[in-house]
Amino acid sequence: MAWIAAYVGALAYFIPRTKARSWQASEARSKLMGRIVDGYSNILTLKLFAHTRREEAYVADAMGEQVDKVRRMTRMTTAMDATITTLNGFLIVGTSGLAVWLWSQGRVTVGAIALATGLVIRINNMSGWIMWVVNGIFENVGTVQDGLTTIARPRAVQDRPDAVPLVVTRGDVRFEDIHFHYGRPMPRVGDAGHGGPDADRAIEVPDPSEPSPDMRRTRRAGVAQGGATPASQLRGVIAGLDLHVRPGEKIGLVGPSGAGKTTMVNVLLRLYDLEGGRILVDGQDIARVTQESLRSQIGVVTQDTSLLHRSIRDNILYGRPEAGEAEVLEAVRKARADEFIPQLVDGEGRTGFDALVGERGVKLSGGQRQRVAIARVLLKDAPILVLDEATSALDSEAEAAIQESLDLLMRGKTVIAIAHRLSTIARMDRLVVMDKGRIVESGTHAELLARDGLYARLWRRQTGGFVAVEDEAAA
Repeated sequence: MAWIAAYVGALAYFIPRTKARSWQASEARSKLMGRIVDGYSNILTLKLFAHTRREEAYVADAMGEQVDKVRRMTRMTTAMDATITTLNGFLIVGTSGLAVWLWSQGRVTVGAIALATGLVIRINNMSGWIMWVVNGIFENVGTVQDGLTTIARPRAVQDRPDAVPLVVTRGDVRFEDIHFHYGRPMPRVGDAGHGGPDADRAIEVPDPSEPSPDMRRTRRAGVAQGGATPASQLRGVIAGLDLHVRPGEKIGLVGPSGAGKTTMVNVLLRLYDLEGGRILVDGQDIARVTQESLRSQIGVVTQDTSLLHRSIRDNILYGRPEAGEAEVLEAVRKARADEFIPQLVDGEGRTGFDALVGERGVKLSGGQRQRVAIARVLLKDAPILVLDEATSALDSEAEAAIQESLDLLMRGKTVIAIAHRLSTIARMDRLVVMDKGRIVESGTHAELLARDGLYARLWRRQTGGFVAVEDEAAA
């Protein structure tokens, strides 16, 4: 009984500590691998800034921490093994000594001694096997927990139990009084700790008589929270925004960085759930439809196009896997990707549509990746199209070629395009100018220039008037 109590006590002492140190070792290993991958992923930056030795020291520091944590875990498991081995030794010696003493007193027979010794040896072997299994489990429990933390995290956006598939026949999109702020607090005016000179001043959308009906007069951004929200709290958020994109209409979202343009696209795709208001597609609230059906009706071309490490054909077919060869070739032709695909050769000798593009498409130039992405969206043929800085990373020649493909892609679709380079969207049916999460102007290119507002200032800066505009502001 004394040995059993000591054995259980040893398990109770060592197992939690082994688990904790295993977790620490796993964390240190993850940090080390993260730094190594980060260095290799940004190898050009390392070379350009001549920080090779600095990065070596950075990785060596993580390696030293990992070695230290592994040693601490190993010392704990070794101490546990030594303790159990010692207890087992005491069990054998104690049992054998007691048996010999009892035999000398004539209280037991030799057969009883043999039986007791055999049982003790078996218990010793079984306890050693148990500790070997337990030791193995808890040495790796940190790695398992680390993996589960990553892959078993609950989804932030989930379909409702009664969600239905989205059916799009027209492509009408409405943003109605939407509120979103990436989880940052939006306090009410007068709340403790939120005073200051702007604490009692609400952000108001101006009341221009000429903008579109999408701009509500004197909308106070803090209504959803029961009061006006300080201006400082509204940066990079959307608060009380309304916008109607008619079927087949092509609109451009413009404005300074942080105005909320990409956020509007993210909530339309339901990468995040709104905190207030709703978005309707053909009259259907996107919060009440399945995410898969929603995204299947929206084609997206982004600035940083990522391709899968697969063949050109596989990447294009990702838009519509069941498409036939003729449809793929037609999409490639419209995207003008047929100009370079036949010449592609990968490291394994595969050519054309069978050539692998590399991780994230690194074996292709920026213009080539964009053309493959456009071909993929052309093949998808969704009724709603989102262009998020689709040509901003390209040179003028590549942009001109891509723009022709985009014009084909936009034909007959409802289009929402985001661009900082205003010349790329000046021909849109309507331009919506955003600033600090609200719509401040709306109209055609010519109408917005005539108003001489934010859009006109942005346009002058991009067409050579930067110095003049700054001089006017200074005056």
